[in-house]
Amino acid sequence: MLLGDGIGYCNQGIGVASRRRVIDNVRAGLLGRGVSVPVTYTRAHEVLERVGVERFNDLVMGDLDAAEGVRVAIACALLLGPRVLVIDEPTKGVDLLERDKIVLLLRSLAEEGIAILVSDGDGSGLSDADRALTLAAGALRGRTIPEIGTVLPLQRPAGKSTAA
Repeated sequence: MLLGDGIGYCNQGIGVASRRRVIDNVRAGLLGRGVSVPVTYTRAHEVLERVGVERFNDLVMGDLDAAEGVRVAIACALLLGPRVLVIDEPTKGVDLLERDKIVLLLRSLAEEGIAILVSDGDGSGLSDADRALTLAAGALRGRTIPEIGTVLPLQRPAGKSTAA
């Protein structure tokens, strides 16, 4: 799901109990934007391959385990080309070995230039984070300015106006 201005949101709860096929779940975002059916299939296959679940194209969402569901949610967001990916508790309910693989996937997306923002209740999904902030009693704690590199604002896509 793309929230706007290049912010993708992974909602792994959507479609988990669904009888919709994985490929159809992933390409729905493009279909809703009027993209042609053949293009939606091609792009959906590409992102499913990128996140490592291309072999699940024809499975139904309800047949996926927690890790596979997270990967499909990431694929749905990637399909729309986000610059920032927001993902809520990506390792919740995922077995230990698969947790590491999901963290590595998120790291590889960050290395490709996508900013990754993860919320995690128990800290298990933050093992490879550049920074970790906590929110408690309404206060944000931690190093809010990264130590490495220069902080640059996100650029608006060409042709986008800031006026409402």
